[in-house]
Amino acid sequence: MSSSSSNKVTAGGAPVPPSVSAASGAAAMPYQQPYPASRERPAEQPELDREIVPPRGREVDENVNNGENKSEHPENNKMVPFKIGQPTTVTQAVPSTTGNKMEYVCVCSYTKIDNLAHQPKGTPADHTMTVFGLCHESGRLTKLFVTADMDKELQNTAFVRSHPNKNVLYAVTESINDNGWLFAFRLCPVSGQLREVGKVSTHGRSACFITLSRDLRYLLVINYWDSTMASIPIDEEGLFLTNQLSVKKNQIPGNNASKDRTAHGNDPHSKHRFAESHAHACVFDPAFGKMAFVPDLGEGVIKQFVFDENNGAAKYCGTIDCGKEAGPRYLEFHPKLDVCYVVNELSSSVLVFRFDELRVQEAFENAVLQPNNTNFQPALDKVQEISTLPEAFPKKLNTCGRICVDPSGKWVLVSNRGHDSIAVYPINKQTGKLCNAKYHHTGGFTPRHFKFSTNGNFLFSANQDSNCVCVFAFNSRSGDLTYLRSYDVKSPNFIEVKKPSSSRKLAAWMYARM
Repeated sequence: MSSSSSNKVTAGGAPVPPSVSAASGAAAMPYQQPYPASRERPAEQPELDREIVPPRGREVDENVNNGENKSEHPENNKMVPFKIGQPTTVTQAVPSTTGNKMEYVCVCSYTKIDNLAHQPKGTPADHTMTVFGLCHESGRLTKLFVTADMDKELQNTAFVRSHPNKNVLYAVTESINDNGWLFAFRLCPVSGQLREVGKVSTHGRSACFITLSRDLRYLLVINYWDSTMASIPIDEEGLFLTNQLSVKKNQIPGNNASKDRTAHGNDPHSKHRFAESHAHACVFDPAFGKMAFVPDLGEGVIKQFVFDENNGAAKYCGTIDCGKEAGPRYLEFHPKLDVCYVVNELSSSVLVFRFDELRVQEAFENAVLQPNNTNFQPALDKVQEISTLPEAFPKKLNTCGRICVDPSGKWVLVSNRGHDSIAVYPINKQTGKLCNAKYHHTGGFTPRHFKFSTNGNFLFSANQDSNCVCVFAFNSRSGDLTYLRSYDVKSPNFIEVKKPSSSRKLAAWMYARM
């Protein structure tokens, strides 16, 4: 149950946070070995509600909430009261520097509005990237670095991905007029300073997503406007290989591929968005890292690709329907269950899919044996659809932003742009299905993105159209968000959290998360 109603309020209108107890984060998932030599397909189980057996190495956490028990959450479908006040002054906010506890919060901002597919209403920022230090005890942020010396060529950064084993961050620029750029930065583990160490073209316009291949030899970048995917090779240090000929451009098949597009304007639900292919993300399967799932917002489907780690090529191998005019934006796999969650930007809904790893294996084998065949079985089967909004709220006034599973694996969270909330769903520990959500105000307008701290105790919301990043304490037992404080950041659109890396290799699902 939300504790926001009991908060005291300052003269400026901002709630005074209660004491927050730290919640433990989830353990890293052991990585599954690829391609067993032989394995029989289990007997068909057509029942929709059958239990999902976790794959080897991903056992079910018995503490995961049973999402079917609706009585546990009597406040479902109620908006948590919140009054937006003045941003809290950042004083005495010193990040923890003991041992390996240092953690950085990198916030991207729009610096130019007229070259975007959409029309943000926030103030264009002077600097496109800001790095904060995080205090683990209080959740306070200290501004440490801005990209002041890079802003002439580094504009409209819209997505950041960190290397799992190196202190390297990758960022893409967003524009519908020119091809995007992928920048590599070295992160100083002591000061939080970013130093540019490479730049390469994304070979497409309006770059919007970055992911790493399972073997950490390729960066894959999705270009929303052209609906293309670039495979960019990197070395063992996470830096770009300089041979541009080795960059592979993969055209996503679909409507109006490679043709001019129509700007979205002020109406994100315009009909032309459904007439054009617009790839929005790329996520690898958690079992083998061989199949890439690419949501196509324009066509309302998820497209499957078999990825060749030898040359960076991606072979198209079928589609998964998400519904007419749904607008699939992002997807994320559960860290322990064979379940995938997809957020539909335009229909304001979440789809739950069962993941079939045997179909991924078959697709990879058939892609080699049948190079001209593109009609493979889908590796995702839909088992549920649930709204991200209260029943009475008009969907035409809302679009969805990010979706994620919290670090404990008990909750799915989705940001609503328009309703200006984060919906928190309990996860059924057997089926992976979702129960009705509770809603928490994001402390600002248009939460384009949000991110957890690495331990899961804090959540940061990028409120694009109110020029602020809000910090919340997250209770992994109840799923409640408690507002703590707000920081002035102009037109924030994306947040990445990076703890300076050790030599330990993380599981694939950890670095595939947005």
